[in-house]
Amino acid sequence: MEGSIALFADRTQTIVASTHADYPVGSELPLPNHFFRRPKGARESTIVELGDHSYTMGLQVSEGYREYKRGDGYDNDLICMIFVPI
Repeated sequence: MEGSIALFADRTQTIVASTHADYPVGSELPLPNHFFRRPKGARESTIVELGDHSYTMGLQVSEGYREYKRGDGYDNDLICMIFVPI
């Protein structure tokens, strides 16, 4: 949808992938910390303010992928966030 944004961020709020120039890779995502503390596999939708705009935001925390990130002690969770303007 026009004006939508997709981001991946890690638990330190650092953006690792982005579809929007205002939120470049390596920058900090200015959202409340509680979004980055959700457990593995958690899903949520809510309304947030980002920049000067209001968005419906959906997020999901990674929960592992087949052979890795599940039980070998490797911990590098990502949070996928989609922002749709309202």
